[in-house]
Amino acid sequence: MASGLTEADKSAGINAGDISAGAVRVVLGSKAMAADRCAELVVGSTVELDSFVDDYVEVHVAGRLAARGRGCVVDGALAVCVQEVLAGSATDQMLMRIGAE
Repeated sequence: MASGLTEADKSAGINAGDISAGAVRVVLGSKAMAADRCAELVVGSTVELDSFVDDYVEVHVAGRLAARGRGCVVDGALAVCVQEVLAGSATDQMLMRIGAE
């Protein structure tokens, strides 16, 4: 299976162990719901979240908040346009390594 890393990533010292499948999670919002309400959900149900369309979404890498951005669509797929990379995050450290090369 391909690692998904470019030659530039590899030359910057990033290896597949730095980024694992499932290590990135994007949080759009949240909603507290009672278990009986969850059991009532059916196809077509709407769950209102605690965030708004223009709010930043959170990008978590390896379980830690790494960046914030806006949801967008790229070639018909959902994506995140990163607006802020948090200092000290795994993503920030990776970018610093790339910039040092």
